Amino acid sequence: MHNKQTSESSGTIIPIAILSLASFLLWSIFARDFTPDFITNAGELTRYLFVKGIFVVAFIVLLARTGTLAAAGFNRPIRPHSILWGAPFIGLGFMIFGPALQTGLEMSAANMMGWIVAVILIGISEEGLFRGIVYRALAGTNLWLKAAITSVAFGSLHLLGLWTDLDPAIVLAQSAFAASVGLVLFNVRLSAGSVWTAIFLHALFDATAIIPSGGIGEMLADPAVLVPQMLVMTAVFLLWGGVSLFFLSRKQNLTPALAV
Repeated sequence: MHNKQTSESSGTIIPIAILSLASFLLWSIFARDFTPDFITNAGELTRYLFVKGIFVVAFIVLLARTGTLAAAGFNRPIRPHSILWGAPFIGLGFMIFGPALQTGLEMSAANMMGWIVAVILIGISEEGLFRGIVYRALAGTNLWLKAAITSVAFGSLHLLGLWTDLDPAIVLAQSAFAASVGLVLFNVRLSAGSVWTAIFLHALFDATAIIPSGGIGEMLADPAVLVPQMLVMTAVFLLWGGVSLFFLSRKQNLTPALAV
């Protein structure tokens, strides 16, 4: 069975993973050049819905046409208990969103619903890529190396912010934090046997961070406050992720799906 899975990865999954990664990277860099002016002028939310929506549709069509949706974890059964390995997302989400609910949200209901759709699209695209097709392409790789590759790749993606107007300190801190987030989500994916739990946690966390702030731009506006917070969260997520992976790695022989 293991040899068959490794052969499947080499024959189909790896090329699809490389194509998906390259497409994601190029679309992230050049999407602005292909975005109609009326969408760009409509604001940050509309732009995110357009850019992420286009990629998600193309990505899912690619996986469906190549028969790799199930291999990427989209058609696998969900193990509800896997959400426990993502506990830091839930705890941090309550810490951020709870006070915001008490003071009141300034975002309109329409914008809130728009951002909920946007974070779901972000979750599908990023989890489907890094904890989906890339995760499966690395089947047979040492578990800790697999976790490191997918997490560092996910964090490195956020370095694209260095070519924007964002403060470089925020970009670097965000990239480090994203890598630690990737480790926790790796464990969720490992336990779940599916990308759906990781997508849910990713979207939930993004929503609790973006909606109270009023948008992504507003969320990343204050480096003096945000950078120390992200560095502390990075340490917490790395510690949780490392300890969790240690325990999960010891359970591989009990749950064959964990080795995929």
